[in-house]
Amino acid sequence: MHVTVNGISIAYQDQGNGLPIVFLHAFPLSRMMWAPQEAALARDFRVITLDLRGHGESDAPLWHYTLEQAADDVLGLLDHLAIPQAVFVGLSMGGYILFTFYQRYA
Repeated sequence: MHVTVNGISIAYQDQGNGLPIVFLHAFPLSRMMWAPQEAALARDFRVITLDLRGHGESDAPLWHYTLEQAADDVLGLLDHLAIPQAVFVGLSMGGYILFTFYQRYA
């Protein structure tokens, strides 16, 4: 699936029901790095994975992206999916984006 957020197309996967868990991938990977976790957890949780801007199937309009832009993209996707609160998992770059997301949108 794709959604336009902050002027770019963001690719994402939304599977399962229940408490939402949002996974943020490492550099230079994509949401596919979370496929095993997604398969295991989607039976009991709503699992959302996304390709951060410039990665996977998401748009890459410029090569310079900030953590703030990525955090804003995550918020845009959550707004689109009507998710006001979630559990987050971030690895490497995804963890830094998660820190920025928390600073901006705690």
